[in-house]
Amino acid sequence: MKNIVSFISKYALYFLIAGVLFFIIAISSISNLPNPSVLPPIYVQAEYYKPLRFYSTLRIFSILLILISAFFFVQGMNKKASASNRLEIGGFCPNCGAPTAPEDRFCNQCGVKRDI
Repeated sequence: MKNIVSFISKYALYFLIAGVLFFIIAISSISNLPNPSVLPPIYVQAEYYKPLRFYSTLRIFSILLILISAFFFVQGMNKKASASNRLEIGGFCPNCGAPTAPEDRFCNQCGVKRDI
């Protein structure tokens, strides 16, 4: 499960783009279906309702793909932003000189207790 989450997080932007493309394909295909009132009754099921079910399912799948990938994309952006903010705001360890956050009680590199 952890591998799947890391894979989705790594390629979230690509999944987001794919979801948008699937959504556009589904919507345009639904709008291009023939009008069921002009079709002979024997062809309405095959020509209208079966494709409509397929494209509606594709539309729901694409919406879920967009939402999930957007969540992981924003989560990844937040992690990158918090990591960069942490290094920008922090000070330095008095023992080894490694960058640290102001709220760190111990150095992440050497483990020496810091005076806050």
